[in-house]
Amino acid sequence: MTWDKSRKESEYLELYEEYFKRVFAWFKKSFDTYTSEDLTQQTFLKLWLYVLSHGDVIIENPKALVFRLASNVKVDYLRAVSSRPIESLEYLEEIRNDFDLERKVEIICALNSLTADERTVLHMKRAGFGSKETAEVLGVTPSGARTRLQLAKKKLEGLLKP
Repeated sequence: MTWDKSRKESEYLELYEEYFKRVFAWFKKSFDTYTSEDLTQQTFLKLWLYVLSHGDVIIENPKALVFRLASNVKVDYLRAVSSRPIESLEYLEEIRNDFDLERKVEIICALNSLTADERTVLHMKRAGFGSKETAEVLGVTPSGARTRLQLAKKKLEGLLKP
């Protein structure tokens, strides 16, 4: 597909119509509806910017381009989420309802003392991601991601021992 200047908008709209629902469904496998909508919109914004900046480029496989952009948006989102400190008691109540307030504060402190990568592997495991997806976010092999998960669990357990 070529992006000649007079047809940029119409060709972009064709791609939008063809792939929007597919990209949304792909995000929906991993995230809630609102997050999936946001990530899908980000993907198509990146596609529009790509179209504008690569106007004369021939795109051999538009589907691959759209899903590569979606994958990059997903990785960026997961990195941003995993680097935030964990402060919400609601998060802890989802883990266990039987902890008292003192225990919850202890867990928050332990989680916040972990590195960003350690929090990432724990968050992703809890969210149901496999070692392949975790490896993609961390830039390591799936085996490396599994090892990092085990080390993060061990470190967290060590921090929480009395």
